[in-house]
Amino acid sequence: MTGFLDWADYSLSDGTDHMGVPLQRIPDGVATASGLVTLGMSGVCAWLGLARFTRPRPGDTVLVSGASGGIGSIAGQLVPIFGARPVGIAGGPEKCAAALENGFDAMVDYKADDLAGQIARACPGGVDLFFDNVGGPLLDAALVNMRHYGQVLICGGTAHYGAKPEPIYNHIYMAMSSLTMRGFFYFDHVDLWEEGRERLARWLIEGRIREWLDVSEGFETVPAAALAGFHGGVKGRKLVKIA
Repeated sequence: MTGFLDWADYSLSDGTDHMGVPLQRIPDGVATASGLVTLGMSGVCAWLGLARFTRPRPGDTVLVSGASGGIGSIAGQLVPIFGARPVGIAGGPEKCAAALENGFDAMVDYKADDLAGQIARACPGGVDLFFDNVGGPLLDAALVNMRHYGQVLICGGTAHYGAKPEPIYNHIYMAMSSLTMRGFFYFDHVDLWEEGRERLARWLIEGRIREWLDVSEGFETVPAAALAGFHGGVKGRKLVKIA
């Protein structure tokens, strides 16, 4: 079973976790790490965003920020299931190369120059859907590359989690390109988790999803592991193995 519980050898539960959400059973044949990642918040967020709130069409170009992170790396692998083309944004040549091996058709390096120009070259026909996990300058650069009537989905905003949120300047393109933007909160859609987990488990077992895990060993690594996601120090989904 998985859920938001204590860091402890044992927890006593009435069947729900500390968020009041029913504990989730990991299906037979699925590893514990997979139950936490692909069938957990990362995978279900990716599925919710693409299957429930945007639904890419065959031939669409889908741009995914945070492509080397937990949600983005899974979203990039779900995009082709809908018949669309996944293009990712990540930081540095190493992460971009790994994301290409993990299913993305093309990559943009936000640490290199000319971010908007890189997106334009990777998406020559424009971006139909921007699946955003970062915000800030990445969202700004994506907005100028959106196709008319395109969609922007806000799943996260790591650029805004610090003490000084990053500004956004190009919001006028929302009007100029007749774009739609919406966000969603994972815990508002508990009723959809079971369906998402069933589909993700099937795709995982079929090999259509490959996991990209970043595992630290030992309880003493928890602080560093928790902070790593806020400064680009994670490749895939960060887990800590205690025992």
